[in-house]
Amino acid sequence: MQRFQPFINVGLTVSLVAMATAVIDSQERLSRGEWRYFGGDKAFTRYSSLDQINRDNVRNLRIVWRRPAVNDLLTKAFPNLRPNAYLRATPIMVDGVLYTQDAHGLVTAIEGETGRTVWAEDPSFATVDEANAGRPTRGVDYWRGGARNVDKRIFASSCGRSTSCRALGNSATTPGATSLGKSRAISARGIR
Repeated sequence: MQRFQPFINVGLTVSLVAMATAVIDSQERLSRGEWRYFGGDKAFTRYSSLDQINRDNVRNLRIVWRRPAVNDLLTKAFPNLRPNAYLRATPIMVDGVLYTQDAHGLVTAIEGETGRTVWAEDPSFATVDEANAGRPTRGVDYWRGGARNVDKRIFASSCGRSTSCRALGNSATTPGATSLGKSRAISARGIR
């Protein structure tokens, strides 16, 4: 057993260094104001190390921009639209851009400092009933690749900064399915 002790010590040291590096990297991103997950981080801690706002200055805060709960294109197309009053989406922030949903579940990217729309999901509803069927969730998520999706569904917006966006939608839950509904097909290999 003693002859394996040096290997065990090296293995433990490497593991501790790797974990410390991951924690420091995560804290550095959070310290820059990133909020990449619905709960702040993968552990759902809801913690932010930002400290500019405190008890002494919170009363001095002022609203610098606002967003409508419903995409303007929808309200113009459907004047009788009934938006969901239970809007509860928590925005996430990645690289200074906020990503959130409106009252009908359409995703929008917003420049955090100015409130300017970077891109918005195309509200391509044919009828007011379809538009009213859209529902918000608690938020959106950000994924750069890696881990597998447990229930085999894809909810994706393939959008770049400063371009209009058409959501790719929701694939069927059947493994290997490529159909996303009304003429919006995609190959899983094509998502990057």
